[in-house]
Amino acid sequence: VAIKPMAQDAISFVYQAMALLPFKAPVTLQITTGKKVEEYTLESAGEEHIDVPFADELRTLHIRTRPQNDGERTDIWFASDYQFVPVKIRQITSQGDLLEQTLTDISINGVNILPPE
Repeated sequence: VAIKPMAQDAISFVYQAMALLPFKAPVTLQITTGKKVEEYTLESAGEEHIDVPFADELRTLHIRTRPQNDGERTDIWFASDYQFVPVKIRQITSQGDLLEQTLTDISINGVNILPPE
């Protein structure tokens, strides 16, 4: 499979999606894992308020990939009020395993950005 311009790896696609937000129509990105190259279609699941370690009811934009043929899918919640930084990522692998990451804080040079000081 030929790799197209703007192809992403399995981690950087989250940040590529962040740069494209907000979008109304589905967006298709080519993503490589090192073992395979596939097209993933991202679609908006709408605005949601979620609880994260630094905030209750954080306003987010929920983006999800359409399920792949092997069942793999990813859901990402981007903080609407913080330049769409990804705050939660949930992936269901092709083996059915659930992986989840939640942002706890962001600091730059020792200064907390999230949660605000």
